[in-house]
Amino acid sequence: MMIALLGGLGFFIYLLFNVLVAAQNRATIEDLLDHKFPVVENLLQLKEHAELFKESLTHAINLENQYLIQDSLEYVSDFQSNLNRVQAKLVDKKAELDEIGLHFQTYVSQAKALANILSSAPQSYAEYQQSAEQINATFDRLIAEIDAILDVQQEAYRLQLHFIQEDMVQANRIGTVLGITVLLGLFLWAWVISRQVLNAIGKTNRLKEAFLTTISHELRTPMNGIMGSINLLKKTTPSREQEELIDAASLSSLEMVRTVDEILTFVDFISDKPKITYKSFSLEDMLFYPLKLMCRECEKKGLLFEYDSSQFHGIVIESDEQKILHVIRRILENALKFTQRGRIKFTVRHQSLSMTDKTGTVFFEVDDSGPGIDEAMIYDIMQPFQQLDSSFSRKHGGLGIGLSICKSVAKSLGGELWIENKEEELGVRVRFSFPCKFVKMRSSAAQVRSPSSVQTIPKPAIPVTVLIVEDNKVNQMVIEKMLRRMKYNTLIANNGAEAVEQVKRHAIGCILMDCQMPVMDGFEATRQIRQLEKPKRDVPIIAVTANARESDRDKCLSVGMDSFISKPVDFKVVEKCLHDFLTMERACPDKTRPLSI
Repeated sequence: MMIALLGGLGFFIYLLFNVLVAAQNRATIEDLLDHKFPVVENLLQLKEHAELFKESLTHAINLENQYLIQDSLEYVSDFQSNLNRVQAKLVDKKAELDEIGLHFQTYVSQAKALANILSSAPQSYAEYQQSAEQINATFDRLIAEIDAILDVQQEAYRLQLHFIQEDMVQANRIGTVLGITVLLGLFLWAWVISRQVLNAIGKTNRLKEAFLTTISHELRTPMNGIMGSINLLKKTTPSREQEELIDAASLSSLEMVRTVDEILTFVDFISDKPKITYKSFSLEDMLFYPLKLMCRECEKKGLLFEYDSSQFHGIVIESDEQKILHVIRRILENALKFTQRGRIKFTVRHQSLSMTDKTGTVFFEVDDSGPGIDEAMIYDIMQPFQQLDSSFSRKHGGLGIGLSICKSVAKSLGGELWIENKEEELGVRVRFSFPCKFVKMRSSAAQVRSPSSVQTIPKPAIPVTVLIVEDNKVNQMVIEKMLRRMKYNTLIANNGAEAVEQVKRHAIGCILMDCQMPVMDGFEATRQIRQLEKPKRDVPIIAVTANARESDRDKCLSVGMDSFISKPVDFKVVEKCLHDFLTMERACPDKTRPLSI
């Protein structure tokens, strides 16, 4: 009874805390949108109109045209209108703003008088040169006064954004203590607030990108503890009711991570030209797990999933595997989401264009038997933040940027993505194509790998010690329990400095290295380990970080890490990564390891 009361009280406090913080941040965001941002915008326009007035007078003098002087007075009117708007919002700055208005009127009268003289008698410029210099000095003082107020308001705007971010970080920390159920509620709240903050800073792409990078790290770090704990709970013997709750928590966590990933990917594509990483890979290996998952999900919904594995068996191409995989997963997920009955068909084709350099095109096609799409909406749904309609949005969720990202990926690869309604029957056909180099074509003698087969990873034959370098206690516990289930011995270091000492003192088989830590970060720790004597310096180092962007991956590999796993970590991914590296170490300890898997 007491446990139930304490649990209920804790949940009530959690709800109260979330309501208070959400209300506080909502008021702050409204203040940003309704007060601080308009003030900054009006001050910038104030400065712009003053400069435009000066340029207009200069132009009139150069052209000796007095009519242009009269035209320039519209900037004076615009200046005064913006000044009135600023005065209405900055009541405490009335004296300074009144002084700016007086200085501007003084400048206007003096500059206009001089312009009238010089435009009608340009030969007298030398006579009025001293007056012109004094008028320019008046203008410079006016701009300096505007800049002084503008700097204060911009700093207040930046500080308020910083306070919102700090509130979100604190809320995430409290959520991790309250348990899995409370945590999921907290992250839902954090997601809603992050969307509101994203809208608040939407007018400044640079601030938006920096904010989302922070959100990625702050959400992924505790999400690693949540999802890791959920995965470990699955491996126990829960009751049926507990299994249902665990599955619900797992699905919600995956949706949260997917939302964060989708936003970050979208920002990468709108911020700059995406980086394409070309490497050789097998189409069969790339499609194995997505098709296996699709088979299972279609079976749950009672759908028929058709594909022919011989279409891509034995084909090795050179392109960006991760970006291609992102598009394929998205279009398969969309087909599954909108198809309630019937079938989904996945087709792979390839066309060789040149036998000399082995170039060609790969085509992926997904047919579903869903409701189809209104022809007028086909173009719109390929644009950012567009969905079919409000009813689909409520039923299926999502941010409306998935297909936009896929289109950007296809374009970055030099390919195409297009959607059309099927003419012969109800449903949609999505086609994705891209040019590539064919490294290897199919061999009839080889055995076709079926996505229905199960691949097991053997446990280590001899005891292997894995060093966990992580400053977050929850993540330490989750990763350690994962490794012990894989039959690995473990050591823990709380920061990079401790990790270097552990490597010096113990025989370490592999290191799971966090990047952002106090005392010494993972990058510096990796550099110092790589400077040790053999064989200590050759230990495999796998980055385990909450920063999941391509630039973060590149930084990890550039300092000497061997591979990269983004948080939240998946049990099977960690198991396969460790197995691959440790098997390679025993088979060829003196050979160079690959940089990424």
